[in-house]
Parts: sequence; C-alpha cells; structure tokens
Amino acid sequence: MNYTENKLSDLRKRVSLRMSEKRFSHTLGVERCAALLGKLILPDFVSELQAAAILHDVAKEMPLSEQISLLKAEKFPLTDEDTVTVGVIHSFTAPIVIKRDFSDFATQNILSATEKHTVGSSDMTLFDMIIFVSDYIEDTRVFESCVRVREALLTDIENDSYEKRIVRLKNACIMAIDGAENALLRQGLPINSRMNKTRNFLLKNNFQN
Repeated sequence: MNYTENKLSDLRKRVSLRMSEKRFSHTLGVERCAALLGKLILPDFVSELQAAAILHDVAKEMPLSEQISLLKAEKFPLTDEDTVTVGVIHSFTAPIVIKRDFSDFATQNILSATEKHTVGSSDMTLFDMIIFVSDYIEDTRVFESCVRVREALLTDIENDSYEKRIVRLKNACIMAIDGAENALLRQGLPINSRMNKTRNFLLKNNFQN
C-alpha cells in the first residue's frame, strides 16, 4: 500500500490530537527512522511504514480501563502477565483503534506491526522489525542503550549489501530487547515473557550469524 504525502500529513494531524506533544515528538522520530530503514530494506513499503510509525502509539495515552474493555470486547487473549506489565497493552489496543478510527490505514502490515511494536512476536516480518526497532532507536531517544543500538544498526548501513542490512536489523532487534529488559530489571519491574519468546525466535533462526 502506498500513501501520498498529503494522506500522511492528514494522518499526522489526526493522530497528534490524541497524544501529548512529547508523545507526538517521539512518534515523528519513529516515522523518520522507519522511513530511513524502509528505503534501505523495504523500498516498496516506505509510505506504509511511515503510516505504521505514525499510528504505533495511537492508544498509548488512552485510559487503561478503556483499553482493557476494548481488548475484552475483541476477545484478545490478554494474559494475567499482560495486566501486570501494563506498558505493553497499548500495542495490543492499537490495531483495534486503527480498524475503528483509521480504517483507511488498516492494512495487514500496519495492524501487525503496531500490535508487535513493544514485545515483538515469534513470527515477525521485516516490516514488523523495522517498526519495532525504530520505536527503540528513534533520534529523540538519548538513553545509552538506545544510542548504542542506533549506532550499531545505522552506522554506514548504506554501504552494506542488502543481506548485511537484514542481519543488522535482526541483531538490532535482539539488542533492543536486551536493553529494554535490562532497563526493566534495574527499575525492579516485571518483564513480559513475550519479549523472551521473540528473542528466542530471533536467536533460533540464526539471525545473528
């Protein structure tokens, strides 16, 4: 699916009304990163990646009770663990909101990537991975681990072969998971096991080789 710049501009305006200025600044950072990676890895999907990035946090600032009600109504398999690691719930809610309020952007790629952008999954596509890692390394992120992953992925990537770019992307996803889990451990917060399943999937498929 290709979207015109006018279409994306309208989407930005619509989404900006649903979040704080800080959250929207992050969103635009994710869009910039996703567009850059898209041009290098999935050039036929750049505008769709931009749309997914713009929409990835569309449910982030909704009341948690409202999100859980939506998920229950859609019979989403929300686990007890998910309700403890509440920071991941907005990613599960996003596809529901997109289908309801942004149906012109409810492509399979966008619905999948927005749902998986916090904890991944054991069947991530390259499209999913680009949104996942862009959320972690976008240029407004200044945490040491975010900077480290950003540099590992982007430094001279344009000079790599396509195959090496894929390896870098998949390694960056693993590094992002490690960084996120270490941050949670330092804060004494629980880790959602979905993240470990994603990491094991990436390692099992030899994406670090």
